[in-house]
Amino acid sequence: MASETPNLHVLIVGGGIGGLMLGIMLERAGIDYQILERSPEHRPLGSAISLNGTVLRLFEQLGLLEELYKISKFAGRLHVMKEDLETQGHLDLEHFEERYGYNSIVFGRPDLFKMLVSHIPEGKLLMDLAYSNCRQQVRLVHWRAHLGF
Repeated sequence: MASETPNLHVLIVGGGIGGLMLGIMLERAGIDYQILERSPEHRPLGSAISLNGTVLRLFEQLGLLEELYKISKFAGRLHVMKEDLETQGHLDLEHFEERYGYNSIVFGRPDLFKMLVSHIPEGKLLMDLAYSNCRQQVRLVHWRAHLGF
């Protein structure tokens, strides 16, 4: 007996970086989805983001790594500072490519956001919609089978 693929529709609540990444993954998998974002428009919030091999592998699998590199800078050293900009220490990142397969990179959060939104088809990201509730109805089919006549 051939199994049928269920008709899936995924509702993603939140159009931030995580919601957009999930939308791109579902798009690549051919699964229907909708992203709800309560803000009326996207505002470029935040500053710099640093990513390394543990996350860059996902960007490569989605075919987004080269595009991400275009908006990024190589991060050879990370400086840790206090609020008054007094240096607390640093972390050398030069060995990350050898160890993890990718260099650490740094880029602007607004640039990443713009890049991800460009991969969401029109009509899939709905702005100015706040999630309020969800009701799910589940239909079960009970069946029995036996061998022979």
